[in-house]
Amino acid sequence: MGEIDLQHEIQLDDDSGVVYVVYRRREQRCARRMYSAKIDGCKTAMTVALYQGPNAEQAWQKYISMHSWLRHPNFVQLYGVASIGPTYAAVFHDDLIPLRKFRNIHCNSPILSLYFRAYWSHEFRAVNDHLISMFHRAVNEDKCTLWIRASTRRLCVDDMILNDGTAWSLSYLRFGGHWKPGREDIDRMSYNGPNHEAVVISSLALSDYHKFCGNYSSHSRYFSFPVHATATFGMVVKHHSNCCKIELPVNIAFLPLQDVRDTSWTWDWDWSAPRELDSASSGPWILDGDLMPNSWRRYNLHQIFAVTGIHRYISFDSTELWLSQANHIFSSLQIRSNHNQYVVIHQVTFTWAFSPTTRSSFTSQGWLFVCPDTQLRSGPCSFRWPDCAAYWSHDPFGAVRLSPEEAEEAGFPLITLELSVFGDSWDSIAYAELRQFHQAKGFAPDSQEIARHLGHPLYQLCDEVAIETPFVHDGGIEEDNTDQHDATNMATMNDEHIYETIDSKYGDEDEKFGGLQADILLPSRGVRFLSKVPTVILALVVLCCLSYTTY
Repeated sequence: MGEIDLQHEIQLDDDSGVVYVVYRRREQRCARRMYSAKIDGCKTAMTVALYQGPNAEQAWQKYISMHSWLRHPNFVQLYGVASIGPTYAAVFHDDLIPLRKFRNIHCNSPILSLYFRAYWSHEFRAVNDHLISMFHRAVNEDKCTLWIRASTRRLCVDDMILNDGTAWSLSYLRFGGHWKPGREDIDRMSYNGPNHEAVVISSLALSDYHKFCGNYSSHSRYFSFPVHATATFGMVVKHHSNCCKIELPVNIAFLPLQDVRDTSWTWDWDWSAPRELDSASSGPWILDGDLMPNSWRRYNLHQIFAVTGIHRYISFDSTELWLSQANHIFSSLQIRSNHNQYVVIHQVTFTWAFSPTTRSSFTSQGWLFVCPDTQLRSGPCSFRWPDCAAYWSHDPFGAVRLSPEEAEEAGFPLITLELSVFGDSWDSIAYAELRQFHQAKGFAPDSQEIARHLGHPLYQLCDEVAIETPFVHDGGIEEDNTDQHDATNMATMNDEHIYETIDSKYGDEDEKFGGLQADILLPSRGVRFLSKVPTVILALVVLCCLSYTTY
């Protein structure tokens, strides 16, 4: 221990660098502190973990045992160990920087933050690939300490609590394997240089950046539609974040797609509590149903008693199509704030929900028939409930349909139809960075030339769009209440003030039109005088004149 020169403590959070380690779930805990250090005979900086307190030796030995097997660039590299009295040390190669600190210092723009998150996702994937190959287990982001090695700038992992390997997906990993990070791009970024964003922008293609935005800066949104509504892929819906149901969807834009070929159709079920089943319903519960010759699906009543709902998911990813021209739509509609309220729909869910009635009997015989997928589609890329989405029948071939009243009388579960959608939204910062990226690539960010360049179909504005237009003044962006203020002012202004306002607004323009504009815009003084007469008196005068003429 005398060869270790502790330089300063590394704080892993806002308060301290202390991490308490529980050994074998005992109440007594040992403290683990991290230090930047120098080692005699080593020219490079090192990092030291010190274990102190109850069970420190056991926790230290367990840690050493695990990391002696982990020889991989994405794990902290063990240099040596030491102990003196009740203090135990593990020495690591390199100067380790907490990921949070590195991110706060060097990811000083959304573009850089987005880029590094994508890069770290692949690094974290490599961590779990190695753990699964070695131990058949994995680690979650919140069950480990994440570092950046100063010399390599690679993500490395420490102080792990492994799981069973089935739930290790990190939020960073949504991106998948579309983009392979280049080490040369990371190496070209100096810690204090001004070229960070330039390196990122030059190394990323448009489609790659759109994938980044779709996976790392988006916010997933879920809400229900009215049962009679139509949901369309690529539709952009205005949705307030404080509600989960839209009574009347407000659509601002749509994709005029001829067909949606890349849809994904999947089934799912909500299982209810286990029930006592008779011999007729024994066997594994795989609720696929029987596909009938007319493409309808048939389910036995006993199967329906075991579930509370059947879901049909239809998915189509239009994220890249939207991001390539989102700023054009917002610019056309003069939307300059609250961008997170606009959701791009990418999944439609049809739900047949079942609820037993007081007459329900598990001994009854019956079959449920569910409509085919083709009847859920109302257009090339639109979906809605058909007139008949499901029905009960005593006939196994479904020839005789029961009305809802007859089905309830027979004791069959009630069927409730639900329509819900999933989508993504982005905040104003994400759209501002998207604009910056497009502009740096040489495109007009408020146009659709990016979409044309990528060969994407073009979004169109909805005819019924009526968005309040914000306006900009010295104090920033506010909602435009001009119409309301004008109505209030006109109600309180006298007539002479109104004409003075018109004179001051248009008087200087008279010479441009040879005096014609004043004749067109401003009535004569005689009419102005009459405008001051109350409407009732003026009407009486007109009636008197007409009576006199008739006489």
